[in-house]
Amino acid sequence: MPSPIGHSIVGYLGYRYGFQNKENGNMKAMFFCILCANLPDLDFLPGLIIGQSDRFHGGISHSMGVSFILASIMPLALSTKNAKGLGRIWLLLLGIFISHPILDFLAIDTGYPFGKPLFWPISADYYQSPILLFSDVWRSPSSSDFFISLFSWHNFYAVLREILVMSSLIALLKMALITQRRFKEGLIKDMA
Repeated sequence: MPSPIGHSIVGYLGYRYGFQNKENGNMKAMFFCILCANLPDLDFLPGLIIGQSDRFHGGISHSMGVSFILASIMPLALSTKNAKGLGRIWLLLLGIFISHPILDFLAIDTGYPFGKPLFWPISADYYQSPILLFSDVWRSPSSSDFFISLFSWHNFYAVLREILVMSSLIALLKMALITQRRFKEGLIKDMA
């Protein structure tokens, strides 16, 4: 699964490209989007409390169903002046929340059950992509050395890989947005 850094990049992208220009620069909105991108990983907390960090991690909190639920609840925490703004925020948050199980689906998973329950509550089956873009994150199953175990060379290289993959996706997104803008401005003629 990607690290919080990889998920945070997606949260930042959601903030950067999802909010209109008037809201860019709003630090609360930026941190809110980054928090939402990492929210499914809070399922570590109950396991850390009982001394088994992975006990509850990667379950239904990493599903499309929970993503829809969270995207429906979270806009209520925000102040919006109209329903149109609420719908836009719902779509933005849905994209951010769904990104978490999708990124984890694209990562190496070395712990049983392998994969994520992407389609819960429709299906309890776990799915893992045959194409793995991200490495796994090594961590201790024990709460006593969980946090210190995160600082390893393997995890350092996993984060570098995330940054490389995410940077490539960002570059493709920027090129697509520039091309779209140029088509709208008539700078690129229709190829038909």
